[in-house]
Amino acid sequence: MAEAPTGVLARALAAVRYTLSGDMTWFGPLTPLAPQAPDDVKGRQWDYPVGANINFTPRSSERIGFDKLKTIGKSELVRMVMDSQKDKLEAQEWAIKPKELPGGKRGKMDAGATEIQTALEYPDRIHDWAQWLRMVADQLYVLDALSIYRRKDRGGRPWAFEIVDGATIKPLIDGSGRQPIAPSASYQQALKGLPAVNYTTDELLYYPQNVRVESVYGYSRVEKIIETAEISIERMKSQKAFFTHGNLSDGFFEAPTGVQPDQVRQVETMWNNLLGQGVVENRRVNQFLPAGFKWNAIGQPPLQDAFDEWLIRIICFNFSVSPQPFLKQTGLGKGSAENEHAAAEAAGVNNTMTYIRRVMNRIIAEDFGRPDLEFDWIEDREFDPETKADIEDKRLRNGSLTLDEVRDRNGEEPLPDGEGAQPMVYTATGPILLKDVLNPPEPPPTIVAPPQDPNGGAAPKVEQEKADAANLMKAAPAKARLQLALSRYLAKKGKDVAAQVVASLGLAKSEPMDDQSGRIEQALDDVDWDWTDLAKSLTPSITALATAAGKDALDDLGLFDKSIMSAMTARATDYANARAAEMVGRKLVDGELVDNDGWSIPSATRNMVRTAVTRAMAEGESNDGLAAAIRESDAFSRARAQMIARTETAKADVAGHRAGWKASGLVAGREWQTSDGCCDECQALDGTIVGIDEEFPDGADVPLHPNCECNELPVLPEDMPDADSDADDDDD
Repeated sequence: MAEAPTGVLARALAAVRYTLSGDMTWFGPLTPLAPQAPDDVKGRQWDYPVGANINFTPRSSERIGFDKLKTIGKSELVRMVMDSQKDKLEAQEWAIKPKELPGGKRGKMDAGATEIQTALEYPDRIHDWAQWLRMVADQLYVLDALSIYRRKDRGGRPWAFEIVDGATIKPLIDGSGRQPIAPSASYQQALKGLPAVNYTTDELLYYPQNVRVESVYGYSRVEKIIETAEISIERMKSQKAFFTHGNLSDGFFEAPTGVQPDQVRQVETMWNNLLGQGVVENRRVNQFLPAGFKWNAIGQPPLQDAFDEWLIRIICFNFSVSPQPFLKQTGLGKGSAENEHAAAEAAGVNNTMTYIRRVMNRIIAEDFGRPDLEFDWIEDREFDPETKADIEDKRLRNGSLTLDEVRDRNGEEPLPDGEGAQPMVYTATGPILLKDVLNPPEPPPTIVAPPQDPNGGAAPKVEQEKADAANLMKAAPAKARLQLALSRYLAKKGKDVAAQVVASLGLAKSEPMDDQSGRIEQALDDVDWDWTDLAKSLTPSITALATAAGKDALDDLGLFDKSIMSAMTARATDYANARAAEMVGRKLVDGELVDNDGWSIPSATRNMVRTAVTRAMAEGESNDGLAAAIRESDAFSRARAQMIARTETAKADVAGHRAGWKASGLVAGREWQTSDGCCDECQALDGTIVGIDEEFPDGADVPLHPNCECNELPVLPEDMPDADSDADDDDD
């Protein structure tokens, strides 16, 4: 019998070895042991303790319990940081709105959506939204165990969303280590050391933010810094002890050579009896010691060092809060510090806002049954005045906000007659209604130029008609542009005037100054009150307002002749130029601006600034406080700009109507017409008729005062008071 080849035998033995051991590798891993658990254990989430549901004490299996988290959450620094985040959350506004549909469009709000928003203004029927939100944030930051009891009414409809202390809730698990699904109990509440009640997922919304695979509990921000916070607390205790009983004496005495121990003890006892009782007055008593005793002071430890700052930075970083308010000033540039501060604040609040949005969207979908709606923050609200103004300005210019919406955000009434209700796009030539950009109107008829004159160029009449048409087209948003121009100019001048006054006064320190009228007047004299550039920026808006009013006057009279319209426009333009000059204390003489005595915006502003400066100096304000008092005074406020704009709009409206009436040649006089609820002075003038070029009694004019709503009516020759007498004379 022939022998088998060696290679064949080796392969056969290797196969037998693999069958027995499962491994052909030298010193290999060998075959795994046979599984001991049944097949239904597959997919178990984590290796939970046996009988995990029996231990009803919440978080008993965790290294840190809820009680300790609550204690740390009450520490001074941690609580201040958390409350600062709550303050920012509370200030945010929100809305319920339809979800975005495919294609980027949103559905329309309906009555049901409005009812949901109204219900969530008081989520638990007791606390308003801000209070309820602060409780939610506290449960999130300290415990990460937000628990909301979904209370229903008798009809099974959502009634209230009540916050439950998450420290009393024990999440239950099924055999796979996951949350049981209703109708099985998913949570158990422990009260008075006993398992009290069970909840299903339909009854309780348990919503930790930092969910972990190996635990049923969240991982809160306080838990992340537990050791750091404890060290910080101990540091504070040590620092407090420095100001109370102390843990180190201020120094020691060195006795001279040859002094006996009894003598040393006698001096020591005397000294400690006098100063060791905590009586402050004893420290001021002159002490006499035996000759040769020498006092050696002991250097006290610093009350704050780099380690304290490191602890602060860790705690603030955990909550995404800037540590700048808690730290000593360093060489860090102001711009960099402010940017880091703003970035940290935004990151911290945005994280929590996203969490709140997810919670509320679950409530809207699961409890109210409206998955087509969503909770959303109005995130473009800014509380720094300058940043807020920049945001609103940009959104106004791109048409995403209307003037009325901006006014509503600032607590102001909408513009009358729907002037601010339509979005506009601001171009280099001025604002244009957004609807006219999306759906351009038919272009106006082209003005055909006549034959050129001998000197070249179009005839002056055609050029004037073009200018008239341009002014008429600008009239619609002119009032809004006038107010914006005034608001921006006053805001800018507020900073300039504040800087000039402060530089002139040069307050070195904060100390009350009672009689400083001379210094104040000198400082005001040093301010540049030449506001001619304001007149230039206001003239186009006033021209547009007056021209539009003049056109209305001609339309009412049924006059559409171009020559009459040109005459009206010329008068309206002359008024605008003269009035804009008067507003800044100037007047036109032979086409040149010269000083003009009387009321003006700069002179009135100077008086208001004088009042603000006098009050600030009397109160002992520093340079920064004085500058802030000037900038924030009524002289440069948005309200003042609105008042001036309203008054000048009314004046331009009256002047424009007069220009139209004069150009028509049909109107002989003007009649004073009051509005409802007007003042006594205006009421006394109601119905008074004067000639077209005459003044009302005592030089009164419409509008009589700021915010006056009186008006003028045209009077035809036959309706003038002396018309009857003139007719009688003719008969004679």
